[in-house]
Amino acid sequence: MLTIEQKAVRQTGLGATDAAVVMGLSPYKTPYELWLEKTGRKDEEAILNDSRLRLRHAHEETIAREYAAQFDVKLKRVNQTIYHKRLPFMLCHLDRVIIGQKKIVECKSSSGFLRPAWGASGSDEAPIHYILQVQHQLACSGYSDADIAALIDIDDYRIYPMPRNEKVIAKIEDACDRFWHEHVLADVPPAASNRADLKLMYPTNNGKFIGATSEIEMLICTIMARKENIKAIEADKECDEKQLIEFIADNDGIIDSEGKTIVTFQANKNGTRTLRIK
Repeated sequence: MLTIEQKAVRQTGLGATDAAVVMGLSPYKTPYELWLEKTGRKDEEAILNDSRLRLRHAHEETIAREYAAQFDVKLKRVNQTIYHKRLPFMLCHLDRVIIGQKKIVECKSSSGFLRPAWGASGSDEAPIHYILQVQHQLACSGYSDADIAALIDIDDYRIYPMPRNEKVIAKIEDACDRFWHEHVLADVPPAASNRADLKLMYPTNNGKFIGATSEIEMLICTIMARKENIKAIEADKECDEKQLIEFIADNDGIIDSEGKTIVTFQANKNGTRTLRIK
């Protein structure tokens, strides 16, 4: 968890969590939102409120202690900001490092609802924004190795080895370099990624109308046609699911020739049956 001072330092460069953002791979923020923050047009918004941050901080300590116990190592906090030697606008803050080794331990806690985003322990199948965060840290620190230690829900503890990947680091460095110089220092906004970005770009209207061009008229027709297609697809889907439920009737579902469950139509604790196709 970042201190107030560390948050202030983040405004002077691109931190490890910004790596996924500048590459357009963050689930939390777009490049345009990051540009607003780095140019002082918008305050950085916290993903979690204060109470949840305190709980995450407590989880971080638990995760670190469990890592030390499992691997019989000693960990230490790193309080100072670490800057990239060649690209000083790239910076990072580390959760823990292993004493006597140049190895980072990044502690993550995750909701059980997000379990499908995590692969098996021992694999490298962590969420992409965390992978990029750790590779950014390795780029800044010069270290060659890292682990993501993740606590999913309350008792599902997993380790994801993240050795230094020069190809990924090169892409991160290039993306950060271009974003910092072409957008932040040049004060030129990146393109909008979605409608939410456009609402930030154009927060008010001026009371005027623009004339329709042939290009605009074609776009409007395309949008209306897509809406009609969506309605037709939804209607077909409803009809198909109705027929599938009629096949299942009062049974629990459907299995394939190998005995594997492929469809269920079962009741929850409230007695409501839900169709699920696996």
